[in-house]
Amino acid sequence: MRIADLGSAKLNGIPGELDHKMSTPYVVSRYYRAPELILGSTVYHTEIDMWAVGCILFEMLTRTPLLPADEEGLMLLETVCVIGSPTAEDLNEIRKIIPLRMCQVLEKLDYYKPIDFGDLILATKQYS
Repeated sequence: MRIADLGSAKLNGIPGELDHKMSTPYVVSRYYRAPELILGSTVYHTEIDMWAVGCILFEMLTRTPLLPADEEGLMLLETVCVIGSPTAEDLNEIRKIIPLRMCQVLEKLDYYKPIDFGDLILATKQYS
């Protein structure tokens, strides 16, 4: 099996610096979209592809999507329920790449503890 078409992220110019001219948050199928894309970031790197691979691997193991939401708001909530609420340090980094109004949404979310992926996989396999 081959997972292909992970070409949404861009490596342009000087390593570590991003070329923002051609980036759009509307890349990747919704179930595999990284949180920064859901939050409207146009500043991203190859990590968005790694996020997608992780979601695909979870789905292959459990035969169910990790984050099966139909709307971006629900997708963000499901993501936070799985990976946990962003810390103050996370929010400082997030503020560098997403619009301020989206940061305010994250700051207002209830606290969620991250879920252990091993437990999540086992629980999902039991119910599928």
